[in-house]
Amino acid sequence: MSNYCHFCCIISINFIAILIGSVAIPSVPAIAQECNSVSLWEQNSFSSLNFSDRYIRHSSFLGHLSDPRLPNPNTKVEFEDATFDVLPGFSCRQNIPSVSIRSRNYPKRWMRHSFWRIRFDEYDQGAQPSDLFKKDASFEMVPGLAGQCISFRSVNYPDRYIRHRNFGLWLDVLENTDLFRRDATFCKQPPRAGYYPTTNQPSNLPDTRPTISVSLLQSQTFLVEGSGFLPGEQVAIRIADDALNPNPLYYTKAREDRSISVTLSIPCGPGRLYFSANDGRKDSSDRTGMLWSNTVPISCQ
Repeated sequence: MSNYCHFCCIISINFIAILIGSVAIPSVPAIAQECNSVSLWEQNSFSSLNFSDRYIRHSSFLGHLSDPRLPNPNTKVEFEDATFDVLPGFSCRQNIPSVSIRSRNYPKRWMRHSFWRIRFDEYDQGAQPSDLFKKDASFEMVPGLAGQCISFRSVNYPDRYIRHRNFGLWLDVLENTDLFRRDATFCKQPPRAGYYPTTNQPSNLPDTRPTISVSLLQSQTFLVEGSGFLPGEQVAIRIADDALNPNPLYYTKAREDRSISVTLSIPCGPGRLYFSANDGRKDSSDRTGMLWSNTVPISCQ
């Protein structure tokens, strides 16, 4: 009997993005959109909460927690091994949103669990993945067990979470200990290998910063409107709370008049949320390497 595993994460506000050259974005197989209320495509790396200099990466197609600067100063391969595409989950449980994780440098391989070990496996790209593969490669992104960032819960074994043990990644049954909670908590970071560049950015548009406004429609429901985005481009909306714990990125598409308008339901408690957005353009003066809009603070309720 085989089992498998996966994960995804939350944004850290302070980071350094390393930009790369032109890369063709791989095609995406059919995914169960009915499991997810939001269209999701993120490019991320994931750091450990209790070993912040160590990142999730694959080596020999097994999941590990390692310092991508090691074993040598040439970090290109290490950074690529620690960079992933985060997509809507293949499968979900009781309509709970889930994610699936694909290797950046081996785009036919997806994170899953097998005999509780985290690994990166292929399926026949000429056909849809099996039901077992879909379940083993799908995970629910939940608030971090350690009280910050996020944790990843298995869709088909919901009593098990991704954690690191001896710097290997495993799918283990939840334990009521501080050590387990820290080992099973990860923080989403910008992709160590850089973002995919936008492929159709008009050359005659200046890199003027887009602007957004946010209004509270009702408790935990927000209207995000904006202007100055690239026409037809995917726009990522970034949201963080007072503790700078980010939510998942939310996505919409810019209209031909360069505007956006989207309603988002964001679970949140007392305090404020902070909204910003980008359309994939670069800004070398920003720590993320991306051209972000203004940041809008707004009360959660």
